Amino acid sequence: MPFPGDAVRIDLACGIQSDGHWHGWYSVKVRASELHRLGIRPIQGPGRNGCAELSLIVSVFLRGETLGESLAAGPENWRTSVWGSPQVRTLGAVYFPQLAEGDLRVTAGDLPAFLQECALLSEHLDAIAGGVDLSARKGIAVNMGTGTMTAIGSSHVVLREQVSLRRANIEVAARRALRVHGELAMW
Repeated sequence: MPFPGDAVRIDLACGIQSDGHWHGWYSVKVRASELHRLGIRPIQGPGRNGCAELSLIVSVFLRGETLGESLAAGPENWRTSVWGSPQVRTLGAVYFPQLAEGDLRVTAGDLPAFLQECALLSEHLDAIAGGVDLSARKGIAVNMGTGTMTAIGSSHVVLREQVSLRRANIEVAARRALRVHGELAMW
């Protein structure tokens, strides 16, 4: 492996795919200095501190304690590029755009309205994904076993599927919170 063991972190997120089946996604994070050594420039931006990409998660809280497993809600930059995008705001969404300004908490009393907003986003996935500028979202995939690198590009089809998967995770968490009269948090 081209990286020392302490330079790599592998996480697993789970969620329901559009076909209704559970799937898992691995997230591999590599220390920025190791990426520089290979000629790869990590994503930069406010609050990133040289990290490649942070992830939003959705959690259910009951009386201040996390209930169950947190689920993936998308990369950190989706706060503005997806959930807080002009396309989502134009639909009349109230809750999701709050992520552009900070974390989102949905109280038990607001969960039915939040679930309606989840359904609204589900109906407009093509418009949401189509409105995201992918021109600068080229990347490099690294085979961790061999160290070989492959250039990859993003497409709206892939993005639509990812938005669909993450929105489904959010809905699963919201339904769990509703069942137990808890709260939902995306952070």
